Amino acid sequence: MAIKDQAISSSTPATRYLAHVRRNDDGSFAIHDLEDHLRTVGELANEFASAFGSSDWGRLAGLWHDLGRYSSAFQSIMLVRTR
Repeated sequence: MAIKDQAISSSTPATRYLAHVRRNDDGSFAIHDLEDHLRTVGELANEFASAFGSSDWGRLAGLWHDLGRYSSAFQSIMLVRTR
């Protein structure tokens, strides 16, 4: 079994990193996963930067703009907001 396959079949749960947390009117939480957020912003930045011939740089900037949110300090703040 390849290392990649072992990681996928591992029983260790994946860590969920949060980008945004918002409380809805009904008291539930709207949670935006960090990876989804970065990919979405990357695609938007790609589209905007294509107007001046820099779509690849735009995507990269979008993907990297919130990398600091992977820090344990930021994630701790997000978890406090969900309580």
